[in-house]
Amino acid sequence: MCMKRVLIVIFLCNCTRHSIAQNDKPKFGENHFIYVTVQLNSGNYNFPGAMGSVEYVYKNKYSVKVSDSFYNSRPKNNPNNHRPYDYRFDPIEQFGSGELLLGKVYVLSNAGTIRANLSAGIGFSTFRKAVYERWSFAANNYLWHYEYKHSITFIINPKIEFMFTRVVGVTFSPVLNINNQKVYFGAGTGIMYGLLRAKKSHYNAKTRD
Repeated sequence: MCMKRVLIVIFLCNCTRHSIAQNDKPKFGENHFIYVTVQLNSGNYNFPGAMGSVEYVYKNKYSVKVSDSFYNSRPKNNPNNHRPYDYRFDPIEQFGSGELLLGKVYVLSNAGTIRANLSAGIGFSTFRKAVYERWSFAANNYLWHYEYKHSITFIINPKIEFMFTRVVGVTFSPVLNINNQKVYFGAGTGIMYGLLRAKKSHYNAKTRD
């Protein structure tokens, strides 16, 4: 599943790059921006999580983001006599979701290279949880299987974007996912690639006006 997500993100990056090459109209590069973000998060799950998204920004005022995220964790319902956790043999629980977020954008620098993107939205989440069955003398541990549940998730994901060039930048953001199965909170950093902003001369002209 992780490899599929990586391939999808790479495909979207190539599509975005092709879009930039084909769009020479000034208004597209001044009022409309589209880019891909790949981000690593760390929070109240045991292992780092990842997020891949496609984002659209209109006139540096509003944003729309479609994203796919997943987070891995050790089970917290281990039996009392469960041997010490070993990730090579024991189950790994996972929380993943497809998300749609809407945001308000604020430009924080005169050159247009830094902006805040304050977004929130909903997602459809899938939870993979470990269910322990019985003790196995052959395995010298408990047998287990996975159980899957689904839920609607509310997401808050404000972030700061640093756009070093028109096509490459970095982002820093906290993230909060709330649902009836689990609450995830953390923070992460990511790489942005695509059509991120207008030329600096565009912002300088607006400042002079």
